Amino acid sequence: MKWYPTAPLSPQSISTLCRLIFYIIYNPEFNVKQLQSLSFKHRGGEGLPNQDLKQIKAPSLVDRLVIRIREDIVSGDLASDSHLKIKQIADSHGISMIPVREALARLLASGLVRVEANRGYFVASHPTAKDYAELVKARELIETSALAAGFDNLTATDIKSLGSLNNKMRKLAAAPRRKRNILTEWGTLNTEFHRILVGCFRNPYFDSIFADLSLESSMARPFADELPPYYDLVEQHQAIIEAIKESNSKQAVKELSLHINSLSFKS
Repeated sequence: MKWYPTAPLSPQSISTLCRLIFYIIYNPEFNVKQLQSLSFKHRGGEGLPNQDLKQIKAPSLVDRLVIRIREDIVSGDLASDSHLKIKQIADSHGISMIPVREALARLLASGLVRVEANRGYFVASHPTAKDYAELVKARELIETSALAAGFDNLTATDIKSLGSLNNKMRKLAAAPRRKRNILTEWGTLNTEFHRILVGCFRNPYFDSIFADLSLESSMARPFADELPPYYDLVEQHQAIIEAIKESNSKQAVKELSLHINSLSFKS
């Protein structure tokens, strides 16, 4: 019997997939042939059929859906508590409902959507001041801990990448654009900036936490109606970069903490 997933993955399946992803990322000898030979087990004990990876398009489709829905939520185009109808989303994109379910399951884990029994998926309620404060604390703990522990692992390439990303954000802040475009482009650049800082710890669990919580997207939601002070954020980024260049770990962590806490809650 062939088995194909038609519902959100179980915690065990997610754990297995995470281990596989970490293995691929941190094993330079890994190649596509190895991946094709792997057997994935489900509760019945039968593995997924061995398929040509070129024919598997669902992951990239799901990724695109996740990004699109996330952007709609962060920008405010999808209002808080809006009903996310799976069939409607599938029809609007000309796809089946399976990848839509997978995309919404991912967003559920990030806290951007919620699910109600017998009703389906909804956009999560707009964060309260308490929610936002707790999110800031979580982000501060994760990022500052990772930077402090992995500071010595930062390379010249990392520093160059941080500078390049911040320069792009500086140009973005100076060029007025539509709200949605700014939030989307800034979010992508800023997430990569902070991913490098967290990534210096070289700990896949921290990387996974940072990615799964979608901290950047969640923290951007209160600014759907009023854009953040981008110029200030760019200068704060620069202060972090300068501390790293000076090999001053304590100052870099301090500047990162100040940066994360600099955005006040917008109700």
